[in-house]
Amino acid sequence: MIIYFSATGNNKYLAQRISEDTDERCISIIECMKEKIFELDVPENESLGIIVPTYFLKLPSLVDEFFSKVTININEDTYVYSIASYGTTTGYALGYINEYLNDMKIKLDAEFEVAMPDTWTVVFDYSDKDKVDIEMEYVEKQLDFIIPLIKDKTEIPINPRLNFKKDKSGYEEVYNLESKTEHLHVLDNCISCGICAEDCPINAIELIDGKPVWIVDNCLICLRCLHRCPAFSIQYDDKTQDHGQYTNPHITEFD
Repeated sequence: MIIYFSATGNNKYLAQRISEDTDERCISIIECMKEKIFELDVPENESLGIIVPTYFLKLPSLVDEFFSKVTININEDTYVYSIASYGTTTGYALGYINEYLNDMKIKLDAEFEVAMPDTWTVVFDYSDKDKVDIEMEYVEKQLDFIIPLIKDKTEIPINPRLNFKKDKSGYEEVYNLESKTEHLHVLDNCISCGICAEDCPINAIELIDGKPVWIVDNCLICLRCLHRCPAFSIQYDDKTQDHGQYTNPHITEFD
């Protein structure tokens, strides 16, 4: 069983690539939250994999909420691993996952980090598609190394990440500031398609008079709405318009 959170396809792709080699099913955290599924049973002879992105050195708030509610039932010999995708560093994202598993009395056997194109285009520029191709080639190399370890159920000492752990409150503060929906706005070229409202993992967007309006003060700031907008009309302050859009090139259906 592979549990993952994916806004623009990166971690869904990691889950699918691992699933192809392990023949284990993928479960979307977004779908679990929408369907209120908070108990999961790992089948016998399957591993438990958890794949998450790094948002401001921590987890997206929806992932935190999910793991604060879910019960995962494993078997005595279940191999358990976690993966965090990142642009610059995983920060304490994997540390949070380990803490949640500890609360469920689940021992983590291995954790991995995968560098991927960073969807935070407030900072990162993905207007050059060749850059995406180069970074995706490196993703494949990382997976070629990680997947055999997962298949062999290799145990790897867990990094305590003590330097990151002591600053956890600071991560929350920055995330709360950056995730304020007042940063998001819509340009005049909006075509009123409604994809942003339909796609939002937490239903934070409504169409009012044909235009998207954020109805909450804070969202996940996953930028799915920005990257999936067919007119590229959703922007974050004045920082994203020149940086292009990014969704994982191997994913066509998002959840």
